[in-house]
Amino acid sequence: MKKKLWICLITVALFFSLAPSNSNVLAAENKFGDTIASANGRVLAIQKDGSLWYWGKATFNESEGDQSPKRASKVKIMDNVIAVYGNYWNSFAIKSDHSLWNIVSDENDRGITKPIKVMDGVKEATASYDQILILKTDGTVWFQPPYGYKRPFKKVMSGVKQISANLNCYYALKKDGSLWGWGNNYSGGLGIKTQEVHINTPVKIMKDVKSVHGIGMSAFAIKNDSTLWGWGDNEDGLIFTGKVESWAFKPYSDGSQSVVDSQFTPVKLMNDVLKVDGSSHIAVVKKDHSLWTWGYNEEGALGDGSTDSRNTPHKVLDDVIDVTAKAEGTFALKSNGTLVGFGANYAGQLGLDVFDNDPHPVPIQIMNNVAIPYKKM
Repeated sequence: MKKKLWICLITVALFFSLAPSNSNVLAAENKFGDTIASANGRVLAIQKDGSLWYWGKATFNESEGDQSPKRASKVKIMDNVIAVYGNYWNSFAIKSDHSLWNIVSDENDRGITKPIKVMDGVKEATASYDQILILKTDGTVWFQPPYGYKRPFKKVMSGVKQISANLNCYYALKKDGSLWGWGNNYSGGLGIKTQEVHINTPVKIMKDVKSVHGIGMSAFAIKNDSTLWGWGDNEDGLIFTGKVESWAFKPYSDGSQSVVDSQFTPVKLMNDVLKVDGSSHIAVVKKDHSLWTWGYNEEGALGDGSTDSRNTPHKVLDDVIDVTAKAEGTFALKSNGTLVGFGANYAGQLGLDVFDNDPHPVPIQIMNNVAIPYKKM
């Protein structure tokens, strides 16, 4: 009997010694979503072990003083994270149990609080200037009314597989490939000409869409054939066709009328596109894993070695599998898990442990061992 007991105990011990680590289980069973994100001077990255790291504006090191190099250091803030998202003032983490956590800064941006749990069963999250948008694992989309983290979320629609937002418009890509949007259409952000400026009920924009990305007061969609389409405001030359449309909205009650020159309907921009992101500039990953950029470049966010803005795409890197570009810079994830960045560093976005006001137009290595998103690239 004792011999059998010892054999049993040895077998159990051997099983646990050979069992996969938590990080391996995280990668294999949960499969990472987006593993890099940026927003308003902040950058986030998930390591292969599921730990979430954060650097840039409003780090945890505010006690060291506003200009201390320690405020620009990378800080680990959570474990068991499988996806990160960011836009404008908000950064979000989704844990392996699909709980959503909002990583918010105080009103003076002197430091971030502990991550705040928002809800369970979440697949993606994003935000406009003043509203949070959430996609749950059941395909339903929920939004939180403006100006109040304590206000309840409201359901918008069902059957959705991806969401996005720009400054004041919201986008939902349904499982059938149809793209829908709602919000303020003054700059053509909804991709259609509407009588009213404010559209509160989702309207159909286009079909055969693979992904959607709100950027500034514009939006970009990658269709199923991997073509990139853009629409909306073109002040920074992001929609580089050079075309604009003049549209007159319905007259107001006092007889006045808004007439706007913008790109109110989607136009084709590029072929063979996998991913697009940006702010006042655009970064695109193509099917051959090359990275292309264009737009505003005073901080070196285009990564071409200059600070000259341009309205035509230019290749800057190879071997790129993902990109985020919402922190006055561009951050590219390479196939070996290396994260590189270029652009502004006024808040320590480049992870150099220092602040400076100089442009950084050449790629800088920021971090190794970043988790690879589970996507068929």
